[in-house]
Amino acid sequence: MANPTSSPPRSSRHPLLTTLFTTVFALLAVAGVYFIRIQPGHTSFTRNLTDLVETEKLQDGSRLYTTYTGLKPLDLGLTYLVASFAQGPLSLNEPARIQQIHFLLNFFPAVVVFNVEAYRSRNRWSFLSFHAAWAALYQTVGGGVIIPLYHLAYTLLTTRKTYLVSGGDVPLPLANALLPASLLIFALPTAAMYYPWSSPRLAQNLIAFWQVVPVLVNAGIWLLASTVYRPKQTPETKKTKTAARKQTTLVLRRLYSTAILVASASHFYTLYTIFTSQNKSLTLTNVFLPLSDISTGDVGTGLFQIFQWDFWLIFGSSRLWCALVVYDVQKQRQGRVNPKRFLAYYVLANNLEFVVGPGAVLAGVWRWREERLVEIEAMAGRLEKEHSL
Repeated sequence: MANPTSSPPRSSRHPLLTTLFTTVFALLAVAGVYFIRIQPGHTSFTRNLTDLVETEKLQDGSRLYTTYTGLKPLDLGLTYLVASFAQGPLSLNEPARIQQIHFLLNFFPAVVVFNVEAYRSRNRWSFLSFHAAWAALYQTVGGGVIIPLYHLAYTLLTTRKTYLVSGGDVPLPLANALLPASLLIFALPTAAMYYPWSSPRLAQNLIAFWQVVPVLVNAGIWLLASTVYRPKQTPETKKTKTAARKQTTLVLRRLYSTAILVASASHFYTLYTIFTSQNKSLTLTNVFLPLSDISTGDVGTGLFQIFQWDFWLIFGSSRLWCALVVYDVQKQRQGRVNPKRFLAYYVLANNLEFVVGPGAVLAGVWRWREERLVEIEAMAGRLEKEHSL
């Protein structure tokens, strides 16, 4: 005879912890608004950037192209974005170039993780499922503002006890499409943007195209999932739910491993370039820390510092997000969190960021989490069967 009461999940996050993390993420978003949007406006930076766009000139006096789609309002926005990104891809500022390569390729794992979470069954129709909308926002408003808000939304949407117990699967066609779509539509155009092209027009076209790349990743995933990876409905290909979940997990592990390789490669390239370069401006401090004086309103200096703040706000928020994720998984599996083990994880993650880069650590945490989610769901399934007897 079935037991009328099912076994409740072992634990959930303490409300005070949820409040703490949401507050910190909100404060990081506010900091992003200040450092990315407000602080530059206290100088002549905005006026000087507008002057460059209106005169169709870059910081070094070379031509800034202003036509990309033929639609004037869209082209105007793209022109501002090209002017903002150009000093890295066009090598107008070597520290800015190295910082952007490191930053954007370390952001590749974040794009991967956001898309995985968007396609999980339990996140369907939640705020987390609309990654294209999030991408449009962080590409225009700024990642340092929007990414902490994404983490805040995740924190609020994952408070229920049953969140990690079921619905963690990603449909296999979508899971299979994630890796090729992410590599071809995000990682490859990002790397191509920093190749030393001989044609300024081609280089600026690539910068303009890259602005919509994070949004296009979603379209690529759906296209591949509905064509190349569309499942063939035959009796031989039918799988049990458990078998399908295991296969999806293997696919996602390859995805996370690739993200780790891409991010760590960009990190190693950055460190190697800094430590072996004869350029005295290429130092860890100059490349990573937003310490330059922007009071003069110099466009190049102001843009470089915006990118630096963007990097620290995004990955500072991501580090806290990873800590929250590990806490939730440990508490769900064991009913409590061992403070010493949790602190050891946090120290290890911080140290690993210096070794392999923050993007690789983010992907590594999600790879670890994926395996734990399978264990949690399997345990919940066994308990459900026991209580149905």
